[in-house]
Parts: sequence; structure tokens; C-alpha cells
Amino acid sequence: MEKTASKFAAYQRPTSGIFPFLPEAWVPYAELMRLDRLGGFITFYLPCIFGLAYATAIAAVQPSLLLLVDRSITIFLCCVLARGSSCAWNDSVDRDFDKKVERCSVRPIARGAVTRSQANTWAIVQLAMMVLLVTRMPMAVMKYLGAIVVLGMAYPFAKRYTYYPQAVLGTTFGVGSLLCARSVHVFPMEKEFLAPSMCVVLVNTLWSMIYDTIYAHQDVADDIHVGVKGMAVKYQNCTKLVCSIMCAPMIGLLTAIGALTELGPLYYACALGGGAASLAATISCVNLKDDKNCAWWFSHGYTMFGMSVLAGFLADSLSNTVPASEFMDMYHNSSWIHTEL
Repeated sequence: MEKTASKFAAYQRPTSGIFPFLPEAWVPYAELMRLDRLGGFITFYLPCIFGLAYATAIAAVQPSLLLLVDRSITIFLCCVLARGSSCAWNDSVDRDFDKKVERCSVRPIARGAVTRSQANTWAIVQLAMMVLLVTRMPMAVMKYLGAIVVLGMAYPFAKRYTYYPQAVLGTTFGVGSLLCARSVHVFPMEKEFLAPSMCVVLVNTLWSMIYDTIYAHQDVADDIHVGVKGMAVKYQNCTKLVCSIMCAPMIGLLTAIGALTELGPLYYACALGGGAASLAATISCVNLKDDKNCAWWFSHGYTMFGMSVLAGFLADSLSNTVPASEFMDMYHNSSWIHTEL
């Protein structure tokens, strides 16, 4: 059992997932990738699937199901590596802060399991593997990837100089959505799609600002003590009010996406209705003074909102695949309708 360099509890090796099967020397690198905390992976992957769903809404020719499945799998692997690389970089930059924050004090660099240079090397290796995977996509996605890398590298510094690092994080995910849309041969930055594409980026930004602020309440006391900034610190006494205010433009942006891309009523019912319900449930039910409750609502609330939006795109796509008139013809012509009893 390793001892941390801080006053906090002793380190214990993770026992979930793949960790029981890993050699001891590999464990710190798996922890740098946060493979012991899979809930955060959803925050990387859902915006990407959002981007694929958005692509189906604006595509002149619908991407094939095979292409969408291929991209979903490739993006899944990219998200594992992107999260691992960004977390390793974040831990490297925040190493001195992490030693003073209880929840972070057992991270590999903070406890001395790996050096900063080893963590940075691991971050670069993962980034290189991700770039290799991305080469399977149109080369135009590289400019989006470049923006993501720059924003990801800036994120840990945003916590030092601004109270809005969540906006940097959310914008990163928004650009990721556009990358995924471009990966299926759609052009989200063309003039005719520029407005809804910017709405997609802003929805992602607000999505992260709300849920990451809730998550950050786990560390708010330590963050204040060590000088880390963030929305949870700035708005610690009125977080629910601030998050509620951000919900209005978020729902408005989802409405704009639907209107600008001419989506049908099923999109509005699922994306707006389900999204608003998940936001309301999260903000009203989360106990910001309970660390575990904050973590639970961050993971589950974030997922509920994302799945509501995806359900809206999927429902609209399916309704367009089989028009209502054709469905009624199929219904009336079904043999069992005419079966004599």
C-alpha cells in the first residue's frame, strides 16, 4: 500500500475492471487514463455521438449504417485515448495542486508513482495512437483535431486564470461533435450549416458548464484553499440558480437546431422534453454538499440529458425512414387485419 505525500488517506490499488489483471508497473498508467473511473468516459463519448446524430440531420445523402457503426467504434477508441491523454496532461500540470486536494492526492503523479516526464510521455503516446486512428477518416477532420488538442492543453491553465474552465472544456467537446459530423463526409462548417453547427457547439459548452460545475462541488473547499478557480468556487452559494439560468439558452439552442435543420415533432418531444426533464431533475435533486451525490448526478444526469437529445435525433430519423403514409399503407395491408374470426 503506497503512502501519499499529503495528509490524506493512504493509497489503495483499484480492484475494479481490468485492474486485478494488470502488472503492478502498469497500474499508474491505467490510472492516468482514469480506467478506474469509467463514468467520466461518457462525457467524452456522448458529445461525439451527438455529432454523428447531427450529421444525419444535415446530410444531403444519409450516411450508411455501416459507416455510422464504423465511426462509432473508431470514435469510442479515440475517446478512450483522448481522455487518457488529456487526464495525464492535466495531472502533470496540476501535480502541485493535486497533492493538496483530498480526492486528487492519490493520483499517480501526486503520490509519486510516476514522474511528470513519464506522464507527459504517456500523454504523447496516447495522442499519437489517437491520430493514427483518425487517419481512417477524411483528412479534413485534422483541423478539428488540432483545435481539440489546443483547447485540451489550455484547460488546466484555465483553472488558474479564469473562473470558467468549464466553458473551455465544453467548447472542446463541441468541436469534437463537429469532428464526428465531418468524419461521415458531412460539412458542418459550410455556410448553410454554420448556424446550427454553432448551436451544437454552444449546447455542448453549456452542457459541460452545468454538469462539471456540479461535479466540481466535490472539491470546492480544497479548491478555495489551494487557489484553483472554477464556477463551483465562484458561484458556490448560488450554483443551482446559475445552472437553472443556463438551462434556458440550452433549450433554446436545441430548439434552434431543430428549426434550422427542419426536424420533426418527435425530435422536440424527446430532445427538448426529455432534455428539460433531465436538467430539472438534476438541478432540483442534487445535494451539492454531498460529494457522492454530486458525482452520481454528474454521471447519471449528464447521461440522461445526452440520451434524450440522441433519442430525439434517432426518432426523427426513423420517422423519416418510413413515412407515415407508407406506414399506414403497410398497416392496412397487413394480413392479420383481414383475418376473419
